[in-house]
Amino acid sequence: DPQSDIDLMVVFNTETIKKTPGTYRKNILDVVAAAYPLSNFKKDFPAIKLELNHIIFDLVPGYCDQENWNEWKIIFQNAANKHGLNDKRKILWLSCLLSGEAKRIFDDLPEEDKEDYDFTIMKLETNLNKSRFMNRKKKVYETWETLRSELCSLAKDCYPVTCSSELDAIVLMQLCSIIKEQNIILQEEPTSLDDAILMASA
Repeated sequence: DPQSDIDLMVVFNTETIKKTPGTYRKNILDVVAAAYPLSNFKKDFPAIKLELNHIIFDLVPGYCDQENWNEWKIIFQNAANKHGLNDKRKILWLSCLLSGEAKRIFDDLPEEDKEDYDFTIMKLETNLNKSRFMNRKKKVYETWETLRSELCSLAKDCYPVTCSSELDAIVLMQLCSIIKEQNIILQEEPTSLDDAILMASA
């Protein structure tokens, strides 16, 4: 994209091993140090800054689904503000740095939702939370109570203005769906989250 200010994108293979974002940044810093030994380079959190004569490159970490969205968003916004990016530039950077489900959601947003940065972030977060809620599965060693707690937290993020009774109904529907995916036969449909937990744990 000639208007995105992106000159080079580095993609790490995470199929065999996954490292922390800090480790990946160190890997990039080591490569830059070896490739440009006579140039100035430094860690400029969250980026790696490389100065070549009068040209300065910032290597900024992208976002993947395994990362904490809120932490990455703060890092991204700090970097964008530091470089004085306007809304248009921030949104262009988003389109390049997102991957996975977040990238799919961003691409599916109507163009009119990608004009104001704050509105774009709000729509992206809402749809990302809904996707996480709808696609949440029970982990192997996870208790039903822990799962219920996380579903409730995700539901609040998805539907912030919904009353507690309606939120419970939404969570109950999703929890029952997950229970059935575990091949657990419910003798009757639970009418509350407590009932669902008891039936699943029986």
